[in-house]
Amino acid sequence: MTNINKKQLAEAFKEIMREEEAKAIIGDAIKAIYAKLKSDGHDVDALKKIVSDQKKEIKKVLETEEMVDMYRNALGIVPAGKGE
Repeated sequence: MTNINKKQLAEAFKEIMREEEAKAIIGDAIKAIYAKLKSDGHDVDALKKIVSDQKKEIKKVLETEEMVDMYRNALGIVPAGKGE
């Protein structure tokens, strides 16, 4: 059996718990921002998509959009505002 450094483990556990609490607080703040935007009539799903895309590498985003367009075209699905 491995020798466990109890002090190190306890300190790391406490630090993780502090960070998890901070993460929850930040998550709640972000949810509140989205809720305010939604109540003001904004499209929160669109904004979430933009935020998500910003997190990805732009190359990957472009590749994905190209593939989505190719699939839509193959399926005969024209996005609103792009047809006629």
